[in-house]
Amino acid sequence: MRTAVLLLAAACSSTAPPKPTQPPAPPGEVEDMASALAPLMPAGAMKDFDWTPEVAAAKAESVFANVRVLGDVTATRFMASMFGAGPSLGVKCDHCHNPEVYVLDEKGAKNTARRMMLMVREANDRTFHGKTRVSCWTCHRGEVHPTDAPEDFAARIAAVAMPPAMELGPDDAKKSAGKVYKNLKLRGGRKAGMVRNVMAAFTVSLGVACAHCHAEGDFASDARPAKVRAREMMRMAARANAHIGGRGAASCWTCHRGGIDPPRFPQGVGMGEVPD
Repeated sequence: MRTAVLLLAAACSSTAPPKPTQPPAPPGEVEDMASALAPLMPAGAMKDFDWTPEVAAAKAESVFANVRVLGDVTATRFMASMFGAGPSLGVKCDHCHNPEVYVLDEKGAKNTARRMMLMVREANDRTFHGKTRVSCWTCHRGEVHPTDAPEDFAARIAAVAMPPAMELGPDDAKKSAGKVYKNLKLRGGRKAGMVRNVMAAFTVSLGVACAHCHAEGDFASDARPAKVRAREMMRMAARANAHIGGRGAASCWTCHRGGIDPPRFPQGVGMGEVPD
């Protein structure tokens, strides 16, 4: 029996299934909680698993013990997710698990991983209508901790040339942003002078100009879809920070890092490449 399964003995069903293995699913997207992890499973990671097709297709919560997240995916996709978690964060199994008894919750990283999975699911469900557009790789990219903004980030924000519509006199700068700017549906309680920095941070984080979101000559207009999407992203970031437990821990830079479209997975990796 595959070593990984032996290490999970406390978490496996009591039956000792004979070979063979489950064949891979046909190409195509399988949208479930495993979709944010499973595509990074190394090739051949599960080739020696000796469980029956029935066990492989059963829900993970019926095969493994102490599964609090990912319990409703198949046992095969559950294990594919576990193998995909390592490359996502650049870690080995023992980062979250006691290799002697995988079922234990003695390592804080294991509960953190559960919380992060729920965060990813909420982001995809609430912002992307259930499609996998956010994954562990989106933020981590092979690192335990997502990279911070560069040291010159504040200087780059300050250097952004803002259009005349954003310029304020000293009195207006001290007022609430909602009283100064039209159609400001988020951050209206901030000082108006701070909005300039927020907008500049967006341009640096996504590598775009103001015209990406705003209609020329009418900054208050919602004519550009990117402006509506930007509000949705701000709400998503706020919810992510609620999961993480720290205001500002997740920002536009965390995912975008100077690009409009953050990568869901490394180049060349996509959905439909893992067993069903």
